[in-house]
Amino acid sequence: MKLFEVASKESPEMKQAKENLAGAESALRESIFRLGQTYYMAHKDDAAGEYADQVEMVRRQEENRRGFYQNVLRLEGKMMCENCGTIIPFGSAYCNSCGSRPDMRKTEPAKAAGAQNETAATAEPAGVVCKNCKAVLDAGSAFCSACGSKVE
Repeated sequence: MKLFEVASKESPEMKQAKENLAGAESALRESIFRLGQTYYMAHKDDAAGEYADQVEMVRRQEENRRGFYQNVLRLEGKMMCENCGTIIPFGSAYCNSCGSRPDMRKTEPAKAAGAQNETAATAEPAGVVCKNCKAVLDAGSAFCSACGSKVE
């Protein structure tokens, strides 16, 4: 009886076989993930049948994730336009990308972000201003975030 057995070296052929197996398993997991993602995207609005519960669970998790993301944006003094998905300053009356009114919930941005916004509001206007309401425009804005006018 040996007290210490020396681990046998793996042959190059065995090592290659294990690498091939790991690669095949990884590819299989990726394919199953993509299949599930494709199925979900095709049926998230009309889930029925034996997978309806799973589709509904993913939809709820997606909504939950969106809520957390919107909270992070709020804490950063930002929000997302519900129409086009552009990230805009919190409290904007209009999206500076598509011109629509964003979701205006009754929540306040974080105090630090609010302090930054107050400083910006009291500072001298720098850059381009809206011809309609004289609000300072963000660089590259297609619409004024204060009044919704198209930037010319």
